[in-house]
Amino acid sequence: MNDIPPPPSPGTVPGVPTPRPAPLTPRPGAVTGAAAILLIAGALVTIFAVMGLTGDGVDIDAPFLEGEVAARIVALVLLVQGILSLLAGWLILRLRPAGRVLGLVLAALGIIGGLAQLRRTGSAGLLTFALDAFVIYALVTYGFLFKPREIPR
Repeated sequence: MNDIPPPPSPGTVPGVPTPRPAPLTPRPGAVTGAAAILLIAGALVTIFAVMGLTGDGVDIDAPFLEGEVAARIVALVLLVQGILSLLAGWLILRLRPAGRVLGLVLAALGIIGGLAQLRRTGSAGLLTFALDAFVIYALVTYGFLFKPREIPR
C-alpha cells in the first residue's frame, strides 16, 4: 500500500528547533513616543525637585507661596510628580492599563497647568502643551493595546 511513514510532529526531530509564537502585539511608535516623553519629563522634574530639596529650594513666583517652607513643599510635590511620570512611562512601555490611565491623568494635569501659566511661559508653555496633547492623543488612539493581562499561575 503506502510505504511512506507519516511526517514527524514538530519538535520531535532532533536538531530542529520548535517554532515559537510571535509576540502578541508590537508597540506602535506613537505609544513609545508618549512613554519617552513621560520618562524624559519625569527624569527632568525629579532632578529639579531633588536639587530644590537639597539646595536653596525651588525658585517660585507665586503670590500665595512665600518662604523656605513653601519652596520645600513645592519641591516635594514636584518630586512626587516626577516619580509618577517615570512610573507612567515605564508602565506604558510595558502596555499596562494602569500606565495608560496614569499617563492620561498626568498629561491632562500638565495641559491644565500649562494653560494656567501660558501668559508667563510663552513658547515653552506651548511646547509643553503640545507634548502633553500628543501623549493624550497616543494613549487614546492606541487604547485598545492596553488590555489587562492575566498573570499565569
